[in-house]
Parts: sequence; structure tokens; C-alpha cells
Amino acid sequence: MSNALIFGGMAAISLFVFFNLGKIKASKNQTNRNNRINRFREPNQQNIIESDYKEERKDEE
Repeated sequence: MSNALIFGGMAAISLFVFFNLGKIKASKNQTNRNNRINRFREPNQQNIIESDYKEERKDEE
């Protein structure tokens, strides 16, 4: 019985902290940068970060 109260209280407190910290937003320096990753893949935009990819294969013996 006391375990349920302790862990229930911990869950309630952690949910309260989680939802209150969720209101904190990133700074303008983080959101308005040129090399941001395009997470939502809008069809009219290309990837913001481009790289050269070369696949290396190991020979099977």
C-alpha cells in the first residue's frame, strides 16, 4: 500500500515537472540557424544539410 502511494506521488511529481518544462522553448539562435535539419520533409524544400556519402563494402570471404 505504501509503495503505491510513494510511486504514485513520484509519477505525479514527474508528470508535473515534465509538462511545466515542456513550455520552455529554444532560443532564437537555435531556431533561426542556416544549417538546421529539415525534420518535416516539406516537398518543396531540399535537405538543408548535404553530405557526400560513399558506401564501403567488405569483401565476403
